[in-house]
Formats: sequence, C-alpha cells, structure tokens
Amino acid sequence: MADPQRRTSPVSWFLRADSARRARALALAVLVTFAFLILPSWNTWRFYQASAELSTQELRLQQLIGRVIHIDEVLTMSARMAAVTGDPRWEQRYREAEPKLEAAIEAAIQLAAGDAGAFDRIDAANRELVAMENRAFDLARAGRRREAQELLSSRAYERNKRAYAEGIAVLTSRIEARIQDERARSERGIVGAGVLTVLGAATLVLAWVGVVVLIWRHLSAHARAAEERKRLEAQIQHMQKLESLGVLAGGIAHDFNNLLMPILGNAELVLAELPADSANRAKLERLRDAGARLSGLTGQLLAYTGKGSFVAQGIHLSKLVEEMAPLLEMSVSKKATLEYELPEDLSPIEGDASQLSQVVMNLVTNASDALGHESGVIAVRTGITQADGEDLAASHGFEAPPEGPYVYLEVADSGSGMNVATRQRVFDPFFTTKRTGRGLGLAVIHGIVRAHRGVIRLESEAGRGTTFRILFPCSEASVEPPAPPRDAPAVEPWHTSGGALVVDDEADVRELVEIMLGRFGFQVLAAEDGNQGVEAFRKHADRIDVVLLDLTMPGMGGEEALAEIRRIRPDQRVVLMSGYNEEFVASRFADAISSFVQKPFTQEVLQEALRPLVPERDSRGEERQP
Repeated sequence: MADPQRRTSPVSWFLRADSARRARALALAVLVTFAFLILPSWNTWRFYQASAELSTQELRLQQLIGRVIHIDEVLTMSARMAAVTGDPRWEQRYREAEPKLEAAIEAAIQLAAGDAGAFDRIDAANRELVAMENRAFDLARAGRRREAQELLSSRAYERNKRAYAEGIAVLTSRIEARIQDERARSERGIVGAGVLTVLGAATLVLAWVGVVVLIWRHLSAHARAAEERKRLEAQIQHMQKLESLGVLAGGIAHDFNNLLMPILGNAELVLAELPADSANRAKLERLRDAGARLSGLTGQLLAYTGKGSFVAQGIHLSKLVEEMAPLLEMSVSKKATLEYELPEDLSPIEGDASQLSQVVMNLVTNASDALGHESGVIAVRTGITQADGEDLAASHGFEAPPEGPYVYLEVADSGSGMNVATRQRVFDPFFTTKRTGRGLGLAVIHGIVRAHRGVIRLESEAGRGTTFRILFPCSEASVEPPAPPRDAPAVEPWHTSGGALVVDDEADVRELVEIMLGRFGFQVLAAEDGNQGVEAFRKHADRIDVVLLDLTMPGMGGEEALAEIRRIRPDQRVVLMSGYNEEFVASRFADAISSFVQKPFTQEVLQEALRPLVPERDSRGEERQP
C-alpha cells in the first residue's frame, strides 16, 4: 500500500515540478484543449461555412434561373414586337438584353459545375433561338414583317422554346437535389462537432457564446435564402396567373365575336330591307350601334392578350384624361366628386391610347366602388417625377426599370381602404372583394402597364383610402393630333355568280353568311365543321369559286381544313373568318389564304373582301367589263 505522505494533488505536483516538466504539462494541456475544444469548434465552423455557402449557392442559383427566364421572355417579346411594328427600338432593347442572358447562363454554368448536359441543351436551344430572332430582325428591317412574324410563330421556334424551358427545369431540379444532399451532410456534421465541443468545454462559457452566435448566423442566412426563394416562386406563379388570364380573355373575346356576328349581321340585313320611315328602324340602329361598341370592347381584350393590334404612338397623358372627363363623370357614383390636377407641360409617353384609356377608366370606377354609398372624393392627377431605384423596386412589376424621369398617373380615393391581406392579392386575376362577376379590372391594368414598361405603386390602409400611382417612362415620340372623322365611302352594289362554300360550326353565323352570299348571286354550299367542309369541296371543287372558312372549329379546325383544300386545289381562293385580329391570323397563315374577315363583319365588309377574288358577273354568268 502506498504511503499517504507521498500522495500529491495535480496542482501541488505542478508547483513542485521543474521547468521541463511544467513545459511538458502545459503542452499536454494545450493539446487536450485543442483536441476537445478547438478542433470540435473548428469543425463546427467549417461545417457551418459549408452550409452557409450552400445556402448562398442555392440563392444565387434561384436568382440566376429567375433572371435567365425573365431575360428570355424580354428577348422573345422584343423580337415579336419588332416583327409586328418594325420599330428599331425593340431590336435595340433585344441587343441590350442579349448579353445579359449570356452572362446569366455563364454564371449558372460556373455555379453548377458538373451539370453540363442540361446546360448543353439550354445553350443549343438558345443559339437556335438567337439565330431565328436575328433572322426575324433582318426580315423586319427589310420590310418583310409578315415573314418575320411567321418565323417567330413557327413550330421550329416553339420547339426550341420548349427545349430551352425543359433544360432550365432539368438543371434546376438536379442542382437543388445535389444541394439538399450536401446541406444534410453539413447539418449532420454541425450537430456532431457541436456535441464534442459541449462535452470538451463544459466550463468555458465563451465557447457556448460562440456556438450560439454561429447558430444564429446560420439560421439568419437560411431564413434569408428561404425568403428569397419564396419571393421568386411568387413571381413565377404571378406570371403564370397573367398567362392564364391572357388565354381566358382571348377565348372570351373570340367566342363573343362569334355571338356578335349574327346580332350585327341580321340587324344590317333587316335595316337594308326596312323602309326609311319605318318605326322600327331607330330600334334596330340602336341594336346595331350597341353591338358595334361591344365589338370594340372585345378588340381591347384581344389587344391585351397579344392577339390584337397594339398601336404605339406618342401620347400626352393629361390631354388623354381631359378628353375622358365627361365619360368618367358618367361612370362614377353620384355621391363621388372628381377632382383633376392635369398639368400641360408633361413629357409624352409611348403607348396605345385605347389601352391607356382603359387603365384610367378602370382605376376611376374602382375608386368609385371603394366609396360605396358614401360621399367622397376621387382625385385624378398627372405629373412628372424622378424615380430612384428604391422607389421602383417597391412597385408592382417583374423587374424594376431604370432610374430616371417618369410620367405618372395617380388616382386616389377617400374610401374604406384595404387591409394587408387585400393589398397582397389585389392584382390577382380572379381575386375580388366586389360582387360576383367582378375582379378582372386591376389584373388587366397590371398587364397593360407591364406591356407599356411601367410600374404600379399602391398605398392603402384600412379606413384611410387608397392611392394608385402608375409610372410610365418618358418618351421622345411626338404627339400626333387625332385624325378628323371621315365619312365612310359608299359601297357600290356588286353582283356575281358561281359557287361558294361556307364552313363554320356556328349555325347562326353559317346561315347569316349564306344569306349574304346569296344576295351577291352565289350558289351556296354549307358545312358545319372541317371534315364536312373538306368532303363537300372534294365533291364539288369544279364549281366552287371561293371558300369561306372559320378558323376555330371542333374536330378538324380551320388550319387543317385549309391544308386539305390546298392539297386538292392549290390555287383555290379561301377567305378565312375568325374572331381574332388580322395581324394574329396573318402571323400564322401568311400567304396561305386569299383574304380575311374579322368577326363580326357586315355585308359590305364581306363584299369588299370578295370583290378582288371573284369577278363581277351578270345573271347569265358572263363577266362584266369595268
């Protein structure tokens, strides 16, 4: 048994030891401390850095993917607008955005090394798209805009667009899966190293503080990355909602034009047969005029969805509102007071007057609805403001435009205002706080403003009213005065003979066109869909001078029926009928049709479309000499 007198504590042993032993003990203590504290702490920091780097990498990836998608949409829109309008500024915008797309793709390649297959698909599709779009610019500059539009609507172009989008989707899913796996490993490493640190440094409070700080930083970085990811997802979802709205509005406008066709056409036919002093003539004229106004509304819907005309010109915003003042006064509640602040020294903006008028009307009527049955004030103001980056970034839009001078339109009301939940959804296409059947107005405004490269600021609090401020970029375009109205030239009577084939799935439209053609002297055959139309043409092709073909039909549509008719007789004269605009139809069919009439059309419009195609003949079938 050991002698108790020889037992010593570690402290006493250290004090009695010589310098060499003390040095060795200190070295051992340092090594133990390093093993149980510094090394676990260093491992914790290393895993944390790896996790934070993954979060940053994921955030950068989301930003790059979002930027690639957005710039691609800008390039596509610029190319199509250049093809439609021939305006070189759209090509300039395209040239400005193209290197940004290449830079974004380069950055994504560097960020996601190892996924070269997906990037090869993206790069190949992008090269094909750029080549086709450059070809479209060449055609547009050469005045061959129809060919440019056809190129940008071709199957090859759409196939490359799909390949580009599929490559982006595959790339994103692969990289996100890899990042998630690496993050899981990093998080497991953090937990293990943290346990060792706590066990080895239970008495070191400062070590605990350091761990807490590290964890707080990691969670903050992770929260910021999650918040940014949600913001990007919300942007993509909103873009999809607007696209759905465009499809819905285009379908409604097309079907509505089909319904207006028998209303306007039959009204015109009855008016032509009524004596001038008939008591019913005024009623029919009001019916015809109301139908014409409805046709104008569907034209605005088609323009918004991209299947109609967009007439860009220099516009003085104050004068536009002044001209609308009488109509605005009639559109608001009788208890609402309209106040105007419309300075005359505004810079012009570039846009479509009819669409901008729709923005003003929708904002004012929306403000009137906000007042309800209470008295209140609706202030309509215009002016110029110098917008900075912070002001533009807080606006409603997909990408903040550049800083600079902007012309603004402001509509403020003293109504009930909006709570936070309503403000977050106010521009959703199908969200409404009004009665059933409403709720598209602000979504349409958002789409039109975005098409004009503008942004929307919304300020509202419950019980304190609402203010919409729309910023439009200033333009150097000159403001053209409206052309004075001209009387429509008289349409001379025209008569012919021969055969005509009408193919339309709407019975009312088909019967109406048959009556019109019969008045011109045609012997008319009718078919209710593409299959019947092609069969009738195959049997009677030798006595059919002209085919009137509807574009949208169930089963075999107009496009397929047109191809079959051209195979039977390549030189057959075909007049296409559609509720869509002529520019939209021309971009798809180019020289495949002889003429086009947009529904709803009158007998005079149909006559003018047929006159160049079928010679005028007398009752015996002999051509009349001019």
